Amino acid sequence: MAELQQNRYDQLIRRVGGIIGVGSMVSEAIGELFPMIDVERVPGELLALMGTGLAWGRTITAAAPAENSRSQLFNPPNSGKIIAVTDLYVRSSADDVLEVGLLGSSIGAASAVPRYRDSRFGTTLLPVGELRTDTNVGATPATFRFRAITTESIPLSPHNTVMVLTPGFGIVVSSGTVNLQLEISYAWRERAAEPSELNL
Repeated sequence: MAELQQNRYDQLIRRVGGIIGVGSMVSEAIGELFPMIDVERVPGELLALMGTGLAWGRTITAAAPAENSRSQLFNPPNSGKIIAVTDLYVRSSADDVLEVGLLGSSIGAASAVPRYRDSRFGTTLLPVGELRTDTNVGATPATFRFRAITTESIPLSPHNTVMVLTPGFGIVVSSGTVNLQLEISYAWRERAAEPSELNL
């Protein structure tokens, strides 16, 4: 049987078990690993042990006459990280249809400071994900559509992440109607990317 050589799983086993030594610990523990830890549904408190940071943040885009409000979570070029957007919560200043899409560039200016959701990262270390806003003539990119209402925040929480962002890409949420304020809250995971993950 081939050895499992996933570095992040090895870090998890070492830190949870307090194991010190050379070589891969995963290959030694593989017979007992799966009954104890589901490595693809790792509890939030164990993600940091694998080098994954839980983060969140929000944007508020002011209404602009004759323009659509936009919000973006952007993974900067050369970040060396993969961002998995897990949840979006949206609210518009009036009932509206929102457009969501992937964009290979940043929009506007950074508008808020994101934070980690794990206190072990402290309050001064910041996630790499950038929260940006702007207004634009047209709701672009328009790949996925859903409705927002003014009275409450509407969640978008697919079972297996909203979007995966490699360096240089961002998710953009646009109001479908001009002159509306747009409030978006994002939750995401970020971790170092292996070169093979970025060159499919």
